[in-house]
Amino acid sequence: MILTIIGILIGLIGAFVLVIYLRYFIPLRPKEEGFVIIFNQKTMKQILILITTIIFLSCSKNCKNKYNFSNTTENIPEISIDFNESKKEIRQQIETHFSEDLCKKCDKVEFKIPMKFDNKKGFLKVYTDYDYPICENCNIPLRLKNEYSISISSNKSILVNTTISSVDSLSSKIAKYYKNVGNPEGTFPKRFDQVYFNLDWNEGVDKKIILKVLHEISKGHLEFVEEKLMKDKEDFCDKTSIEINSFKEKYPLNIELDLGIKDIMDLKTLERFQK
Repeated sequence: MILTIIGILIGLIGAFVLVIYLRYFIPLRPKEEGFVIIFNQKTMKQILILITTIIFLSCSKNCKNKYNFSNTTENIPEISIDFNESKKEIRQQIETHFSEDLCKKCDKVEFKIPMKFDNKKGFLKVYTDYDYPICENCNIPLRLKNEYSISISSNKSILVNTTISSVDSLSSKIAKYYKNVGNPEGTFPKRFDQVYFNLDWNEGVDKKIILKVLHEISKGHLEFVEEKLMKDKEDFCDKTSIEINSFKEKYPLNIELDLGIKDIMDLKTLERFQK
């Protein structure tokens, strides 16, 4: 509501600016009964640009909450991962940002990677596992989590759980999955903190596609929260920063970079089968 009023005020101010522009900056030609505005091609172009700008400013919402919701400000390492490297090399990149031996943690390791939201630089929170089977010294983890598996093949198609899909349709699938949390019909998580998106890709996949998929996951997460509030007749853009942070806690986004875990598990399964 507040942002709507602001939009109307911007529109009124824009209209006032247009009147001033026409009065003082458009060339006039004397006429017997007064003056007439000279509308040449250049003048018409200037007016059209100004009108378009006014309409855009008055109709659009400067919703900073979208950026604030997607961007993480947590005090965790910032790592600019080179996704063109192999999974083993990427893990080595991650390990250089920590002073301890990550295999001694036997747990997930969180960090943030550069990501643009609404063409503004920010960070996306992700994690990777330093537990069994990556670290042989660790016990087999017993965690209750529902993995939403996303695999990118070398031919640029993606496999969402067991269904072939496109990158552009991923955000809507993510939002739909969140909506089904707590649904007893199907194998859906009971709680939002049990939702985990596991991302894997084949060697040689373009890093732009990997980053695009990560962005689409984040976009779907945002769409879910926006739609949920809209259903309750609330405006996401009107929420305070405290409320935005509470949504982050209530509907967490957990993205796991697989980085070779599935490959090791598949190899171990094959070895057991051969025995």
